[in-house]
Amino acid sequence: MADLTMRLFAGLRVSLVGCLSLMAAGISEAADIGVAKVTGDAFGEVRRVEDVGPNGGGLFLEGQTLYCGSGLELSVFDVRIPERPRLLSRVRGIGHPRQIVAKNGIVFAAARGTGVWVIDARNATAAKIVTRFDTIELATGLALAGDVLFVSQRGNGVEFVDVSDWEHPVHIDIRKTPESQSVAYSDGWLYSGEWGRGGITVFDAHDMSDIRDMGMVRLKGFGDGVAVHGKRLFASTGHDRKDASRGKTENAGRGHGLEIFDLSNPGKPTFISRLDFPRLFNGGQDWWTVRVSADGKTAFAADTHNGVFAVDVTDSAQPKIAGRITVAAAKAGGSLPTESVSYLAVGSNVVYFTAQNYGLGVAACLSARPYSAPVGDAPVNIGSRKPYETSSNSRFVSWVPKSRTQVRGAAAYGDYLYAACGAAGLWVVQEDEKGVLRSVKRLSPRFCNDVAVRDGKLYSAEDIDGLAAYSLENPLSPSEMARTKDFAGRGLCCAIWVVAPSGRYVIVCNRNRYYALDAETLHRVGKSFRVSQAWGRYVSEDVVGGRYLALHGCNVGFKWIDLSADVPREVRLSRVNTCGQSDNACAFRGDRLLRMSRGEMQILQPGDPGKIRWKGIPLEGGCTGYPSWDGDVRVALTSRIGQSVAMVDVSDEKKPRVVWTEKLLGHPDRSFFWRKKLVVPCGYQGLLLEK
Repeated sequence: MADLTMRLFAGLRVSLVGCLSLMAAGISEAADIGVAKVTGDAFGEVRRVEDVGPNGGGLFLEGQTLYCGSGLELSVFDVRIPERPRLLSRVRGIGHPRQIVAKNGIVFAAARGTGVWVIDARNATAAKIVTRFDTIELATGLALAGDVLFVSQRGNGVEFVDVSDWEHPVHIDIRKTPESQSVAYSDGWLYSGEWGRGGITVFDAHDMSDIRDMGMVRLKGFGDGVAVHGKRLFASTGHDRKDASRGKTENAGRGHGLEIFDLSNPGKPTFISRLDFPRLFNGGQDWWTVRVSADGKTAFAADTHNGVFAVDVTDSAQPKIAGRITVAAAKAGGSLPTESVSYLAVGSNVVYFTAQNYGLGVAACLSARPYSAPVGDAPVNIGSRKPYETSSNSRFVSWVPKSRTQVRGAAAYGDYLYAACGAAGLWVVQEDEKGVLRSVKRLSPRFCNDVAVRDGKLYSAEDIDGLAAYSLENPLSPSEMARTKDFAGRGLCCAIWVVAPSGRYVIVCNRNRYYALDAETLHRVGKSFRVSQAWGRYVSEDVVGGRYLALHGCNVGFKWIDLSADVPREVRLSRVNTCGQSDNACAFRGDRLLRMSRGEMQILQPGDPGKIRWKGIPLEGGCTGYPSWDGDVRVALTSRIGQSVAMVDVSDEKKPRVVWTEKLLGHPDRSFFWRKKLVVPCGYQGLLLEK
């Protein structure tokens, strides 16, 4: 009887009258944008929710409320009727919500380049932004246990955040992992899906004063999505197969699948089984999500262009595909016939999923029941804070803001240093007669991500308050001259980085695109520029040859931007000259560019076309990072992911020599020289000044 019911349920199709009533409720059949194809018995009818735009992102179900990310929005739905989500409110301008968690109506959304956004949805009909937590790097995955938020941040690892006062999140610690994309917590144990390394890092996270890395379990594909149900750990994988026995070509695209581990010993998961999904590779889409139904008998996996799978895991040793959903591409002529699915949430007799160029879908599924892994033992000692005290043996003295925030950027003007301290705002700092940095004054911005100084003006990147320009006629009381909150137009107007390469233009970045603004009025001039995802600050601080700004993107290519024209324009594009995540470039000796690329130092002429790969000089120990030149014979390199700084002697350009290196406690950003001393904004370690 149950089998018959399932077959009938799977075969349901909506009549014309039914279609009209559903459309009136804000739902239409998937055929309106992309046809949803269902195979197997697990899924029934699939519908698309019209109230959500394309570029579907994170999903989270809390009781009878569904939170959905799409584009630059987070939407709140009432799902008391699970198959008919009803829009209650929407929050715009929060980045691209990749993953979402919530507790008692307080929502945390990981938005990659703009960190974690906190939204108050306790009144679900009037959700509102509370604050933005400045994560150390791109915020990808989230888990919440008690009052601790765990945030995956790719090459920097997992950050532990105290959210007991959710209006003012506070950094506890960060632990390096190979490439964390998603996290899951259960009863004191934290599991981190590691992307390119293909593994799961296990943390003993019972005690925030004693976080322990228990090692990594290997996966057979690139790692990402993780979920816990009882004594089982589920891992969703993709891209290439990680088996060492196969060659690169044979492994390509074979990493897609679902793996199951036994958690009888939660600190040492043991492999049970793997189910392979169809072979597929698409470099632009690399998220794989897994969720489990309450009875533990069905796991659901979102596997990019492969679609959504329902997997029968009643027998953990022999998982079987029970159903599949694919959504036809909304735009004809693409390289793949299906849209990439992003995330899942399991409801009552339904599965919610998001997909690119599609939005939010609702799939009928009799085996679906909501489930959240019980927190069990929540972390203790959440008031613990990792110390970032600079050693007396360091080459630097340090200054830290009064509140526990990162020093993200800095600039100098006369006797003063201006430090961008995130939620602690903008500070004026001064060196005393003993070489110690002292606080002088906190300035007015409530949030400051970065600063730049040019021609007596201070440019301040002030998050959702936009970019401001101040006169430094009185350095201790800068007066506002101009401000823009709409430099990105319909894009995300969250000012993260700023450079002032000339008196004519200032460049602002929202960690997605770079925008040229008039240096006086802050009006946008011309189109925006992008090379790749802004993992790092991939723009030079000054022009070279009197006109060119350098812009490059990790693994993608290099651009020259001509700032001498009436409208800044791209004049050269090189796809063969790529760089690493920690690389950048700076103006060097007047009319040339010094560029770092994966441990090589390259010196370029302005406008070099780059049709062939530029040759560089390898540095000792593979040193790389953001370069800055002292105007003479020293070049400093700061590596944010590597947490290090190196000093290079360039007296002989053909034989650059690493003079010294120092491991740092914080995560450094762009450095500069001031009065022949190196200044390094170094995250939670503070503002560093060379002794």
